[in-house]
Amino acid sequence: MSRYLIDNGIPPDRVIYDSLSYNTITNCREALKIIESHNIKSVIAVSAPLHIFRISGELKFSNASFASYHYVFLSFKDYWDFFKAVHHEWISNFLSVVLQDEARNRLINIYATIRYNVEKVL
Repeated sequence: MSRYLIDNGIPPDRVIYDSLSYNTITNCREALKIIESHNIKSVIAVSAPLHIFRISGELKFSNASFASYHYVFLSFKDYWDFFKAVHHEWISNFLSVVLQDEARNRLINIYATIRYNVEKVL
């Protein structure tokens, strides 16, 4: 995302990013540290619906503003990509409730690797 912003005209010194997170929850927690340390007054989260749900749960006790956008399906492939992403997120969300972080992350990594390899074949 930082490369995208810089490539689209945002000055590099205005881009703040986290390199420590490994899922939505840790990303949100690291973002909250950045928000606090830079005295940021509002945040716009742009993500998939289930990420937005998780982010809202993490932010409910903060003073950050919260906004999102929706997908636009221009083709069947757009819909299919969204469908796969939502189901990946559903699995991740379910596993986050029933498994500890380490076990969940290993299973998600296996699932993502399988999905990536299937996509290469298709």
